[in-house]
Amino acid sequence: MTVSIVYAAEGPIPEAMTLDQDIAQNTSAHDLYEIGKKLENSGDYLNASITYQLLTKQDPGNATVWHATALALVKCKKYDEALEACNTTLLLNPIDDGTWCMKCYTLRKLGRYEEALSACNRSTELNPKSLQRRLNRGYALIALSEYSQALLENDIALEIAPNSATAWGQRAVALVELLRFTEAEEAVNKAIALEPNNAYYWNVKGEVLLKAGKYQDALSAFNRSLELNPNCELPFPDSKTATMNREEALQLLEREEQVPPTAIPLRGITSIFGLILAWWIYRKRLRVIP
Repeated sequence: MTVSIVYAAEGPIPEAMTLDQDIAQNTSAHDLYEIGKKLENSGDYLNASITYQLLTKQDPGNATVWHATALALVKCKKYDEALEACNTTLLLNPIDDGTWCMKCYTLRKLGRYEEALSACNRSTELNPKSLQRRLNRGYALIALSEYSQALLENDIALEIAPNSATAWGQRAVALVELLRFTEAEEAVNKAIALEPNNAYYWNVKGEVLLKAGKYQDALSAFNRSLELNPNCELPFPDSKTATMNREEALQLLEREEQVPPTAIPLRGITSIFGLILAWWIYRKRLRVIP
């Protein structure tokens, strides 16, 4: 069976959904799910999420459908709605570790870091050997400034996948916050070696170099990040973009150039002038002594 559905290209999901209620009522749950999967696989996450949400009206007790809905909403960056879909999925299937992992990610994107860590802990309990679960937990710990604990979690992630660029990039973020700049630079260089065209890792490298006081090198890294992708995905809602970091690097470089190069020598000149003046006064007094 082939079903043609015309969707809204833009606009809030509830408004777009109203366009297709009549069609949805006359389409089987199986066909709607297949349409959603095709849209999802083609990268059309907005229309996939619309289809899945229509399907939840027909089959509200299906945890698989709610999970698919949550995933499509995450891909659309509709995190509030994704969180609701995650919670519904977990009511239907409390031991779905994939949904716990997605809930952790969604909460992190919403800046709700303590709740994110709680969800990550549950996800990791259910699937301790999953790389994604360990990485999610590591980022949640970083967001809560638990950098040493994040490194321990990162150790496990690298044991699972020693060639994970994401794990090496995460390690650099934790290390730089602990002021371990050399190790942080080594870690981010490994991430870049694995994925040289990933704009995010170049942004991280720039931040490492910036905090280490290597402003010119940092500026080069930020420029590279912007060349690759000026809108790259960042791990936290308050993460600084490469554009923001580049501006800071430029300001620091400008400040360095504005430091008067004669500031230190002037102190010496002043001291010499004082000695000359004292000697002149002394000689003058000698001349007036009878």
